[in-house]
Amino acid sequence: MVPFWGLTDFDNRRVRWGFVAVRIVMAIFFTYNMGHPDEYWQAIEPSYNIVYGGVELPWEWDSFYRLRSTMYPYFLSLPLYLLKISGLDSYEAVRACPLIAHAFLVIACDRYLWSIGKKTVGKNSARIAMLLY
Repeated sequence: MVPFWGLTDFDNRRVRWGFVAVRIVMAIFFTYNMGHPDEYWQAIEPSYNIVYGGVELPWEWDSFYRLRSTMYPYFLSLPLYLLKISGLDSYEAVRACPLIAHAFLVIACDRYLWSIGKKTVGKNSARIAMLLY
């Protein structure tokens, strides 16, 4: 048996909360230098623009083209707006807020991957899938 195999049982509450903590740490500290030109990352700019304004957005967001959905940027702008009206909008908080908001979506996807994996391929295969994911 693999020594850390017990740490991959996501039905265990402690393991699950540990995984949530890891996902939040990953969102805050491991995404600063990533520059992907897809809507996963470009939604941060429009969400900031929704709350604070003054951002020159990429061409996909131009009103002439309207290639991107505004649903995800509005989702990310809600916690930014709450920071703004509460006066807690420091540089660090504004920088981390959309990343943490997105982390909760990732955590929800992780939970569904675990549940569906257990039902379709079994618990041990779902453990391996979660580790690889």
